Amino acid sequence: MTQNPRGWNETLIRQTFLFHEAEEILGIRIPELEGEDILAWHFEKNGIFSVRSAYKLAAESKSPETCGRSLSANRNIFDAIWKTLVPQKIKIFAWKLALNALGVQTNRLKHHITPDATCSICGVEPENGHHTMVRCTKASALRYALR
Repeated sequence: MTQNPRGWNETLIRQTFLFHEAEEILGIRIPELEGEDILAWHFEKNGIFSVRSAYKLAAESKSPETCGRSLSANRNIFDAIWKTLVPQKIKIFAWKLALNALGVQTNRLKHHITPDATCSICGVEPENGHHTMVRCTKASALRYALR
């Protein structure tokens, strides 16, 4: 029985696992001191689970184009939304708008809820968050009238 410098029974590992798996296992250092195992969340530097890190992980893996990218670019937007002195329902609406999570026609089309993404109010172009808040002529007229 040969022991490698990291404490593994190298012969047994190589007999049991495929070459690349054995190499990975043999590369793991076995702790020299006896201690209690702990559950650690490797998405946080301190190893402790947080809802924030789970949210970041979920948001990053949600779409392939953002996979591996940090949400730090959006952090300023989210901070501005949640720290603004407006009613909570306005914060939630703005947060959903920033995440492209509003119930607009383009999202409904993506989830096969509707056959067409055209704005049902103006009928001019596909309804997405930007169209709903800025480009829709009827929504713009309503905002203007409410001022």
